[in-house]
Amino acid sequence: MNLVFHTVFSVSTSPIVAKNIVKTNKPLRYLGLGFASNIIMHGVMDLVPHDYPVTTMVDISISFVLFLLSIIFVKRELRNSVFFCFLGGVLPDLIDKGLFRVLRMNSIKLFPWHWANVINFFYKWYFNHAWLFSICNALAIIVSVGLLLINRRFIFESMLKYTNRE
Repeated sequence: MNLVFHTVFSVSTSPIVAKNIVKTNKPLRYLGLGFASNIIMHGVMDLVPHDYPVTTMVDISISFVLFLLSIIFVKRELRNSVFFCFLGGVLPDLIDKGLFRVLRMNSIKLFPWHWANVINFFYKWYFNHAWLFSICNALAIIVSVGLLLINRRFIFESMLKYTNRE
């Protein structure tokens, strides 16, 4: 998936992490789970068929703005949940497609879902089923919006900084 999809999904998982931190007061456990689960979901999302008709710079810019807005509007004590979920969601691309590219090590990929043989294995099948591209793009958005809707009460009552609730 492109960075915008990873960002939207990872930010939409942060209320789950924040809710568990508030309930149990075990921040390290849930921050670690949020981080790790978003790395895993990054791999899952990369292996499903997807396309996104924007340039890399537009993709990165939109992702950064979404993340920044999420951080700005979340209460300070819950910002870590947004940050760690976001970091887990984008870290594979930051390393494999960012750091290694800057270091001119384009052939090295740390995360298996970025390996050419893994991608080609899945995409050979997907190209015979082109309708999956649209379905999977829509599904990524629906799941992200669904997570936000399921957690909307917690988001508005506990996470957001600028609400009129007391």
